[in-house]
Amino acid sequence: MQTEAKMVDRRQFLQVGALAAGVAALPVVKARTHGGAKVVSTWDFGVPANQAAWKVLAQGGSALDAVEAGARWAESELCNPTVGHCGNPDRDGVLSLDASIMDGDGRCGAVAALVDILHPVSVARRVMENSPHVLLVGEGAQQFAVQQGFQRQHLLTPKAEAAWREWLKTEKYAPQINAERRGLPGNSDNHDTIGMLALDAKGNLAGACTTSGMAWKLHGRVGDSPIIGAGLYVDNEVGAATASGVGEEMIRNAASFLVVELMRQGRSPAQACREAIDRVVRKRPEASRTLQVCFLAMNKHGEVGAYALHRGFVYAVCDAQRQDDLRDSPSIYTSTQANSVASALAAQAGGADRIELFDNLAEGGTTPSFASIAIARERLQIPLFVLVRPRPGDFHYDALETELMLRDIAQCRALGCDGVVIGALDVQGGIDLPLCRELLRAAGPLQVTFHRAFDAVCDLPAALEQVIGLGCQRVLTSGGQASAEAGAEVLAALVAQAAGRISVMAGAGLGPGNIAAVARKTGCLELHASAKGQRRSAMQFQNPALRGLDPDWSQTATATVAALRQALDG
Repeated sequence: MQTEAKMVDRRQFLQVGALAAGVAALPVVKARTHGGAKVVSTWDFGVPANQAAWKVLAQGGSALDAVEAGARWAESELCNPTVGHCGNPDRDGVLSLDASIMDGDGRCGAVAALVDILHPVSVARRVMENSPHVLLVGEGAQQFAVQQGFQRQHLLTPKAEAAWREWLKTEKYAPQINAERRGLPGNSDNHDTIGMLALDAKGNLAGACTTSGMAWKLHGRVGDSPIIGAGLYVDNEVGAATASGVGEEMIRNAASFLVVELMRQGRSPAQACREAIDRVVRKRPEASRTLQVCFLAMNKHGEVGAYALHRGFVYAVCDAQRQDDLRDSPSIYTSTQANSVASALAAQAGGADRIELFDNLAEGGTTPSFASIAIARERLQIPLFVLVRPRPGDFHYDALETELMLRDIAQCRALGCDGVVIGALDVQGGIDLPLCRELLRAAGPLQVTFHRAFDAVCDLPAALEQVIGLGCQRVLTSGGQASAEAGAEVLAALVAQAAGRISVMAGAGLGPGNIAAVARKTGCLELHASAKGQRRSAMQFQNPALRGLDPDWSQTATATVAALRQALDG
């Protein structure tokens, strides 16, 4: 299981291991054809915003009209501190609004630092349709809006002004993780940007973003929402993406454009969002501990995926079957290991954000069955990583075992898994680079974790550089010791050596009583635990002449996962 710790001065990612279980970021949609109209949006207030957009789609309207309608609802009806007329001002007490809108054919428009105009998303659409430009800002944007028939009106509410005056007492600008779901002075809920994506009955895509930006920002600050390619990008040939969180990170990485391009290369929406998150972490590993970044994407087939840096991001989905679907996004700082589908379900219920699925826990884990992977992929809503290990024992493999691993990886890709967990050593105790390269090529777009074969190498620092060179996203290790607690000093050194180039995930011997201390000592942002408990069979008869029929077996315990979560979040 993998879970994310509550921030004190960092966020930790917990991966819990259980027997033969797994989890997927989103249910796999098997059909590759357009599946009907759909609208998705960021955060819990996306539910009523989606419903406003759905009224357009349900009548056969265009995706572009739908996202404008949904965003307009948020601007006028939603009253929270970072969207629309109830938004909090900047540090000078000025409420300015940003918005963008984009059609699937590439047409787009945006406004930034717009003052005294209620519906910036509609002004953005006028920029797209009634001007030769894409982005207008400040006074020029306001003049254009008035020329287009929009009325000027004072938008700063007494409540927002009171919150600003309270802030003036400290004048501290310190964005918080998931500020969208926290309180600000005046008992306000500080929700962030609403990003909305829609697919209409004709198969056309569109998207919109609208926000008042971060409270108490420097006057003139513009975030990602009005920047095409940062906060929003749409392409009918591929799909659409939007972002939420600290806008500067989206701008630095051209994040929404990146997500769409990753989908163009064959990634699923969830995989594309995850890779974009990884890009943010690699570039700014220290900053990523204390800021939130979230992505939401939909491809041209209507498949939806999301990923966040930290736990807490939610998104809303609306289609003909259901108009109030609110989903938790997976995040990179939480994961659970599971040894059965039952274990995976238990881990998810306890708060895991990622599953490593395997079998034969008593022998260190081997590849689970096809059926276990398939059912886990279908029934779980968090990412599924599968252990690829053909046998117990050491990690040096022959040609037949290599063929087994390659075929297992191909099955994982075909079933829609999010990642695989691999590892192989040469006879001298070093990384088997040729074989590992072959396994990574087979994995293609899947995330790759290098498993605890790493702890069996003769030179940990040298091996870390080799694993980084292979392109793995993380390495699971106890620091070469029997437990992560015993290897804490080595783990801390590996984290320092990695310097954000790869995630060092601590594992082995972690439980509710020591996981938080290990996280603090090592600096690991990801942690791995089995969270196992004992289950007893209902079988009443046993033949005493036969061995191996023990009525007890190991399975991930929901209560243990929850305790691990609480230990990290407490």
